[in-house]
Amino acid sequence: MVGEEDTRNAAERLRKLLRAAQYPQLNALRLEAGDVSDLLRVLHFVLLDSSRAVAQFLVNKGYDLYGKTDARFVESAFRLLRNEFRYFPSLSVTQFLSKQFVARRIAIVADSAAAVAQKRQELQRLKRREGAIWSPPKERGRKREIKPTVENHVFPANHAANILQHLNPCSCLQDSDRLATAIANLSLQLNEMSNALMCKITSVESRLGLTHSRTMDVDAPCAWPPQPSVFERY
Repeated sequence: MVGEEDTRNAAERLRKLLRAAQYPQLNALRLEAGDVSDLLRVLHFVLLDSSRAVAQFLVNKGYDLYGKTDARFVESAFRLLRNEFRYFPSLSVTQFLSKQFVARRIAIVADSAAAVAQKRQELQRLKRREGAIWSPPKERGRKREIKPTVENHVFPANHAANILQHLNPCSCLQDSDRLATAIANLSLQLNEMSNALMCKITSVESRLGLTHSRTMDVDAPCAWPPQPSVFERY
């Protein structure tokens, strides 16, 4: 029972990896049966057909997996798995080609598929990194002599001139003229009011003096002690 469960788990894991790698005719595989021809076909697809980048990587490393017998193919596959993917199969070539160790043979193929998928992602990242290397832009036309200059990064060139061009005429002078005119008018009015007030005060004082003179001319009745005058009362 334990061996059958391990076989099912290994077969299910391999199916998921093959589905991600877009293996053709996945449903036709007899993985749980441990058929040697099916496992060899899958291993061949994983190493040579699932990723063009990985296949080119293996070719650049000097591996040739085409036109070999089953034993030679498995031997070469195990060697490149050890050297390039740091994966060490738990079975020998003879054991892998036998009808025994079904779960372990399926697990070896599944581990190989996972290692190839990881290598494919690694090669893709490396390719993107190489493509992102900065290169200087090509100059168009003849080369111009570049003179060293010191730029003001706080204010751009002709900053003051640009500000003066956009300045609107200030209305402060007009407001000052209006204020001075208003103050002059107010001062004139105050002078007129002051003169009118002084005339009124002079008229009142004249009338008071005339009243006092008339009062002094009138004989007052004698009395003892003398009564205070009208002005002394107040």
